[in-house]
Amino acid sequence: MKEILRNILRYLIPTNVIRENILFIIFLVLLVMFYIHNSYRVYNKAKELKKLNIKLQEKKTEYMTLNAKVGKRKKLSVLLKTLEKKNLKLLQQPPYKLEIPEKLYEKIKEDE
Repeated sequence: MKEILRNILRYLIPTNVIRENILFIIFLVLLVMFYIHNSYRVYNKAKELKKLNIKLQEKKTEYMTLNAKVGKRKKLSVLLKTLEKKNLKLLQQPPYKLEIPEKLYEKIKEDE
């Protein structure tokens, strides 16, 4: 059986053809290996990208949920209820800056 297979191979591919084209054969083998390697890398990157997209979608929904909760808490009616519970009131006038005269400021600095 082995003998028949050898004879068939010798008939189809003579040894001198292999010897003359050994560099080309090596090149083809390296090219195939490179192709397999790249295919494997692309497959793994695609899997990783899919996982990251799923995580991103989860984070987007979490953001939207939290944003809605914050939006509800920002409403004036909710703020007023929270302030009433803590015995606080809304300001009737806007905040203002206190002006300290220069002499009084220097005196306070000296006392420290």
